[in-house]
This record gives sequence, C-alpha cells and structure tokens, in this order.
Amino acid sequence: DLSGSHTGDSSYMCLIEDISAQKTQELALTEQVRSTSVLLSHIQGMAYRCKADSQWTMEFVSEGCPELTGYEAENIVQNRDVSYMQIIAPEYRQRVWDEWQRVIRQHKHYTGEYEIITRSGEKKWVLEQGQAVYDAEGNVEALEGIIFDFTEQKNKDQRIAYLQERDFL
Repeated sequence: DLSGSHTGDSSYMCLIEDISAQKTQELALTEQVRSTSVLLSHIQGMAYRCKADSQWTMEFVSEGCPELTGYEAENIVQNRDVSYMQIIAPEYRQRVWDEWQRVIRQHKHYTGEYEIITRSGEKKWVLEQGQAVYDAEGNVEALEGIIFDFTEQKNKDQRIAYLQERDFL
C-alpha cells in the first residue's frame, strides 16, 4: 500500500524507462554484423577470429573456409574435428607459431606464407595476414585475420626461379 492508509484502496507504482537509445544501438550493431557478414562472404579466402593458443582454436571462420581447407566451418570452430594447427603442414607449424609470438610481443601485424593440407590431402600455399586483439590491460584477447590461397602465384614464382637458374644452351 503506497498511500500509507489501510482503507482498502490500493495504489500502484509504475516505473517507465526510455530504452530508445539502447534499441538504436542494438539496431546499429545488428546492421554492422549483417554488413560484415556480407563483406566477408565476398572475399576470396577465409577470415577468422581465433584464440592465441597453441592450436589456434577458431572462434569464427568465414564462408571461404570450405573452399580453402575442405572443412566446413563447424568442423574447425572450437576444434570440433580438427584444429587449424593440424591443417598447417607440419614443417611450417613451429615457424608460424614463433612468428606470431614475435609480432604479438611487438604489437605488430602478422604476414606469413606457408602450406596447409586440406581435408582431401591436397597441399596449398596460403598467405596469412592478421593481428592480435588486446584487452584494456594489454593481454591478447584473440587473433584476427584473413588467409588467402596463394598456390597459383607461388607455383608461378617457383617456376620463374627454376627457369632463371637454368641455362638453356
């Protein structure tokens, strides 16, 4: 009883809060997510967000994942069936890990070329570009980037290098 009297009449209090600003922010975020999804669906390659752990546990991969790796997104996300570390050709794993650790310490961007092994066993050269995302205390929250199939260009470069080293006469 809000009136303080006990006459049997009841009083009610009603609180009303204006959430227009919150709804505007939610709509803007939804539009940003939609826009990002459209953009990522049109790139040649695989965009990703992963943990900075030894398996590169993927939290997100774009629609280019199956074309690049042969695995569907759900096979890779959270290492359900395979981790991204397992997709990297064994002879490149340590080098890629070491270079990522160096750029994380220096707060720089990562760029690297290495081979992956697809689900079907095919080897592909990839070009990866990424960066660490840091929290307010400077700790690595995640790694984000994009991985492109670089096989055709790499094969051309290797063929040119081979031809330059040979004397046709």
